[in-house]
Amino acid sequence: MKKNQPFIRNEILLFFVISSVFICYVQVQANNIINSENFLESSMDLNLKTANELFNKYMWDEAINYYNEILKVCPNCLNVESNLQKAMAEQANKILLKEGLSLLSKGNYSKGIEKLDTISKSSVYYNEALIEIKIAQAHCKQKKNTEKNELKKQIEKTLQYYKKGNLDTAINQLLLLKQNNIDLLDSQLELGLSQLIEDMTKVQYLSDQGEREYKNKKLNVASSLWKELLQTEEKIIGKASSFYSNRIYIHIATEFCRKAQLLIQSGDYVQANNLCDKALNVKPNFKEALLIKKNISGKISNTTNVSNLPKEIKDPNEFINLIINSD
Repeated sequence: MKKNQPFIRNEILLFFVISSVFICYVQVQANNIINSENFLESSMDLNLKTANELFNKYMWDEAINYYNEILKVCPNCLNVESNLQKAMAEQANKILLKEGLSLLSKGNYSKGIEKLDTISKSSVYYNEALIEIKIAQAHCKQKKNTEKNELKKQIEKTLQYYKKGNLDTAINQLLLLKQNNIDLLDSQLELGLSQLIEDMTKVQYLSDQGEREYKNKKLNVASSLWKELLQTEEKIIGKASSFYSNRIYIHIATEFCRKAQLLIQSGDYVQANNLCDKALNVKPNFKEALLIKKNISGKISNTTNVSNLPKEIKDPNEFINLIINSD
């Protein structure tokens, strides 16, 4: 028994040594784990701090990268997911602002404004977008006014075609202007343009019909058409004259002179002279009327002086009434 005692003591001693070593090992590992956790926590804090700094500097791409790295380690970290979503939203708003400003710089105000208007009111870019929208709206209004003035000039140009008798050209030009300026036309301008086209088309019809009836010697029918034409033309060009109204005035002056010739044949020189005066009132310096007056001037006394006649008959329909009532 005594012989086995040293062996037992050695085993006990070995046990204590191994236990001590194991305990030391466990303590070292525990310390390593604690240090690792502390390091990880410290590293995550540093990353979060960096991410938030980048967020506050509006460096969205970099901030998003940091937030994503943090969430890989700590999916439930407080405010990280929220800040990530905000950063991604602001990144999208930044792109919208850039695209909107690019469109505005190219003069595409409507699309630029539309793009900027989609930026959220909560965005850090909202105020900048709002200022740019207001500036763009002012430019857009100015541009639209300029384009409207140019459109009015083009419309005025078509009226010159009308005055010269180029009705087809005038109407076709107006139709093109209406078709090519749909975005520019407000309701009032579109209505006015449509009315102008309608009136010109009506003049074209009345002129053709009036000429046909006049050639067929249906003066009363032609006169009725001429009345309506002159009334319509006044809506187009006001008191100004055109190829169409001048042609009517020539026809009327010609009729006065024709009737004057008939009166001369019956010896009524005074009434013939009066009809020639009416012809000159309708169409000043009408050669046929002047010639008739010259030929009968020696056969009558107290001939009416053309210079004492009214310079203008304001109502164009009065021309028609004169010729109808001169029978």
